[in-house]
Amino acid sequence: MVFPKTIARIRSAGMHWLGRLSARFALSKELKDQAWAQRTDSWTELGALAEVPAAKSATYQAQTFDVTFTDAPAKAFVYHSRALDKKKEHTLQREIVRERNEIAQLSKALAGITFESADDAVRAATLRLQSFKGHWHTVTPIVAQREARITRRGRPKIGAPITTRTEYLVSLRITEPTSDAIQAERERRSTFILLTSQLTLNAKAALQEYKGQDQNEHGFRWAKSPIHLGAFWLEKPARVAGLGYLLLLALQFARFMRAMVRSALKDQSPLELPYRKVKRPSETVILDALRDLDIRRQSNETLQWYQWTAVLAYQRRILEALKVPIDRGFVWDPSG
Repeated sequence: MVFPKTIARIRSAGMHWLGRLSARFALSKELKDQAWAQRTDSWTELGALAEVPAAKSATYQAQTFDVTFTDAPAKAFVYHSRALDKKKEHTLQREIVRERNEIAQLSKALAGITFESADDAVRAATLRLQSFKGHWHTVTPIVAQREARITRRGRPKIGAPITTRTEYLVSLRITEPTSDAIQAERERRSTFILLTSQLTLNAKAALQEYKGQDQNEHGFRWAKSPIHLGAFWLEKPARVAGLGYLLLLALQFARFMRAMVRSALKDQSPLELPYRKVKRPSETVILDALRDLDIRRQSNETLQWYQWTAVLAYQRRILEALKVPIDRGFVWDPSG
């Protein structure tokens, strides 16, 4: 979203925007360099932002900068997460190993070549290294010399002196990256930047707002699930739009149910489902738990009604959280 054309359209609509700045922008590198050049105490501690922090929850610190983006004032927040995810860590280690292997291949290509002078050997190694775009290792050409026997055609005369010539060989000395350099890069890779036109936002509020967007994404995934909606033909575009509104209303109702249940279970023991315990059930878990409720017809001499029967303990807890009258009967009027 943080792209000049998109920002221009948002600005023309009179709205504010918040998004992540891609590393492709030069501004990203400038801000990260500026943040890490600051003193250690320049970072503001934000702590863990998870609703229920755990031992493995990421903790954050941030720095704030006033910048100009697309010719307008903006606020930039540089965040450092202390939990570098496994994917980034593996990528970092693979880059170091790949670079070391590339140097080994260059060294192997130079190993079988002899040169007439030390300058020629160094020149050849330098030429080979021009294609090497390394970042982690320092490579130094090392020239060695040896005396090679000069042989001539035919059998040598008895007592003839042995003549030799000086040959030069070159190898590559590899200096491994220091642990401090790897740690510095690890910290840089756990750094990201949020930009916003809302100049009153602070670092913590901006990050919470940005991370909260996944709630909308999860909601769309739930609404489009084939479990809730099968395939059928609507024929007219207006009906498709109408179905979209119905799905949004269903999602809103499901989210309302989730909020009520989670609020009721906040200070209580977890919900004990048949196969697991859940402290903060999702809308899918709630609906699945209520799916097997049994409603049967009851009757006496004068009246017929419908009532839930065999309500399990976890279903009862959910219905009580939703303030649904469990033991009340429902009368069906045949006249409609």
